[in-house]
Amino acid sequence: MNGLIKAGRILFGLPMLVFGMNHFMMIEGMKAMVPGWLPFPAFWVVITGILLVAAGIFIIGELKGAFALSIALAVFLGLTLLTVHIPGVMDEATRQASMPNLLKDISLMGAALSYAGLFKK
Repeated sequence: MNGLIKAGRILFGLPMLVFGMNHFMMIEGMKAMVPGWLPFPAFWVVITGILLVAAGIFIIGELKGAFALSIALAVFLGLTLLTVHIPGVMDEATRQASMPNLLKDISLMGAALSYAGLFKK
């Protein structure tokens, strides 16, 4: 069973690293995804990029703090669902593109919560 959990940690953590790096490489493009009521969109893109990279590293390495980062990741994904994907699904023009991202982030949120449960000591 430990081998399966380790493989799952790696398969879950690696995309978090890639998503986080994308935040740094595509700040300008990602600023448009930050809800308009939040000031300083570039700041939020960078902060969430840091969260994603840190979560990936800590989850893959099963490092101390992985529990907290898994919870933070789940909260971030939940907020993304509420502020980006659900409004996108409600808009007929973006529904088709938003639905897969909504479902992906629900799945990732479930995985983050599952890992938080594994990491809780």
